[in-house]
Amino acid sequence: MTVDQLTSALGDRYRIQRELGQGGMAVVYLAHDLKHERQVAIKVLRPDADALGYAHQRQIIHHDIKPENILLADGHALGHPRP
Repeated sequence: MTVDQLTSALGDRYRIQRELGQGGMAVVYLAHDLKHERQVAIKVLRPDADALGYAHQRQIIHHDIKPENILLADGHALGHPRP
């Protein structure tokens, strides 16, 4: 996901400031939370790393997933299938 795509998806809630870093599975951006007036980090999983879906299919829980962490595709929040 590019900064422009991220801004389009989250622009009404967050102001994307810059990329903080990259890892094997995700890119992390620094953003300003417009609602709560605070700095936040937004982690965007790489579309190729599909590791979260793989883990969910095997009933493995990722401990960093919570309501504040939303997985987006084409500007829509994604869920995972129930086992």
